[in-house]
Amino acid sequence: MARPKRKKVATTSSQPQPKKPKKSKTCQECPGAPEITSCVHSSRGHDFQASRAELLSMARIPSADAALQASPVHPPSSPASLASVGLLPLKSSSLHCLHPLLVGFFIALISDVIRQIHLQLPPLQLLCHPHHSPVIDPRLMTSGSAKSAPPRAIIPITSALPPNAINPAIDPQSPQPDQEKQGLDDDDVEHEDQARDSSPDSPDESRPSSPPAASGSAAKSTGPRVSATNARHGYVDGAMRDKQDAKIFRRKALPSESNDPVRRFNKLLPDIISRCERLGAETGCWLVLTATNRAQGSGVLHYMTPPMRKDGLPQALTMLNTFKSTTAALKLARCQQAFVISQSYVALQREKEEADSAHEQARVDLAASQSTIALQAELIERLRGNCGPDSEGVDVDTSNRDLVLADPSIMLTPPV
Repeated sequence: MARPKRKKVATTSSQPQPKKPKKSKTCQECPGAPEITSCVHSSRGHDFQASRAELLSMARIPSADAALQASPVHPPSSPASLASVGLLPLKSSSLHCLHPLLVGFFIALISDVIRQIHLQLPPLQLLCHPHHSPVIDPRLMTSGSAKSAPPRAIIPITSALPPNAINPAIDPQSPQPDQEKQGLDDDDVEHEDQARDSSPDSPDESRPSSPPAASGSAAKSTGPRVSATNARHGYVDGAMRDKQDAKIFRRKALPSESNDPVRRFNKLLPDIISRCERLGAETGCWLVLTATNRAQGSGVLHYMTPPMRKDGLPQALTMLNTFKSTTAALKLARCQQAFVISQSYVALQREKEEADSAHEQARVDLAASQSTIALQAELIERLRGNCGPDSEGVDVDTSNRDLVLADPSIMLTPPV
């Protein structure tokens, strides 16, 4: 009986063995036994040394003092020159472990960076601010480092910047900028200013007094503050108190017309409504605010304070409906003259409809009168035929005809 064949089991000898890395060949003639690819005793090494020399000739590395004093720079001849200016550690023997191509690349890269710094640095005399003295770093004032290392001076670089870029926190003599106001004016500041403006003698305590500007600085003079006695921007046009003009001075000059009025309207009106709500909460006043822009399809945005909604809601709704109809007509007309013409046209259209209805009624009445007259004429002819001369030659009494003609139920007066 034949024995079954045994399955072949994979052994370690059949598995592929990992290739051992080839040992790099070194030159035994050069000191340090460098690789043969970077040695001058081979063709590849000769090309490598030529390219390395070209890279070194292109790299010009300045020292730290030379970069500040704008003195001519000198090309490095070896990595030791980089260590002399502090760009590489002094013990740069570890650089021999790197490939010479990487060393040349690093030298070219560092030299390019230093060249860019050298071109962008301002002259040395512009690095000192005329109003500042050197400040000693308190971290260097320790017991151990105060004697070993000289104090380090921190020189703020501010003179190389434009005058408007100086930080007020660095320069204490520069005037402090005013508080930035976003959107509308600050509510609290405007409320207090309005209360102070009623008494011209009251001092201005809400705004801090700015220190006097230094000599030669380009500080802009803001001039006297706008108040009721100094309304240099004029008064609000259209403000009325009953039948008289209300003199409310403008805090700012009137801006020019916006390029996007709808967007500006939608941005500012919510702030106005919010201020109206705060005004109603503080004073409990009756206030109705309605507004809409001139664009077609925009609704009427309105607000009423709680006292107004509680005490006079029907009257306020009447005002809102009137405002809505007026603005709808103005949007169609776009000007007052066209608005008047459109109103006159509507009135004439109404009169024309009334005249047409009256004319139609008169035409119906006229047709009825004509039919009645035709019936009366036929009746008269019939009576004349029945009332002819008899055989004896005596005329028949025609009083019945007069009665028929005089009957008001038969005779109808024509329409006026």
